[in-house]
Amino acid sequence: MRRAGVLLALAATALTADAAAQGNRWQQQVQQQLARAVVAFRAQRFARQELSRQAALNNEESETFLVTLQAGVPYSFIGVCDVDCERLALGVATATGNDIAVDQSSGALPVVAFTPTMTASYRVTVRMAACRMSPCWYGVAVLRK
Repeated sequence: MRRAGVLLALAATALTADAAAQGNRWQQQVQQQLARAVVAFRAQRFARQELSRQAALNNEESETFLVTLQAGVPYSFIGVCDVDCERLALGVATATGNDIAVDQSSGALPVVAFTPTMTASYRVTVRMAACRMSPCWYGVAVLRK
């Protein structure tokens, strides 16, 4: 009986590991897409990556994070999402919430270009505008020239 309990525990552990690996498939897609996008932007003379962020959001959910940007330096914000994502919205605002730059496209690969006039903290907002099967994974890279 004790042996059956051990076998049951091992089977449950294997199933949990398989489920975790399956769940990470979408995160891995986002990591790969983000890496390709960063390489493409570096070819356009964006010298370094300031920040990279990855997370999962349900349909119509959003997440905001702060990033400090230097005055006069051109930045590009690149968003990518997994294969279940149909539309990802990306925007940059002041720390008080006034929109400065927003991606106007309707796709899954938003890009926002912005050159701040003053050194300050800015809010980056990511919104999962359309996700076929929630949650969808997204990634954002902040690059500077």
